[in-house]
Amino acid sequence: MDLKKTNAPVNTITYNKSKLEEPTGNIYEAITIMAKRANQINTEIKKELIEKLEEFATYNDSLEEVFENKEQIEVSKFYEKLPKPHALYVNFVVIYNVIYHNYRKLMYELLLVCMVLVVLYVVYLDLHRFHNLYDNLNLLNMYQ
Repeated sequence: MDLKKTNAPVNTITYNKSKLEEPTGNIYEAITIMAKRANQINTEIKKELIEKLEEFATYNDSLEEVFENKEQIEVSKFYEKLPKPHALYVNFVVIYNVIYHNYRKLMYELLLVCMVLVVLYVVYLDLHRFHNLYDNLNLLNMYQ
């Protein structure tokens, strides 16, 4: 997620409830999914910030001198001004109308395909067995 190009609001705004629940059909499921994704985004932002601030870290045990680094201050201010993670993801949901892939539905469809394949295999085995039985009966009739 490119944080510099985001147009998510920094302040709290009101969203249309039906627009948020549209992808799932259930507002509670939509909120739960958005909360989980917002936590993931928050973790990603924290990791990114820690990596950037590690560049400026000085490992000096002296408490006497504290150096101010303007680049470090600018990085910190940038991350302070960012919209909250939930605002980033809600903005994404409103723009793209996508919350998540319904993995339960995909797994159900995959299970149905597997079941069809099993049935086809069983039918194939039965036909093969029937064909062998038919061949054996023809061989018996030949020798009579």
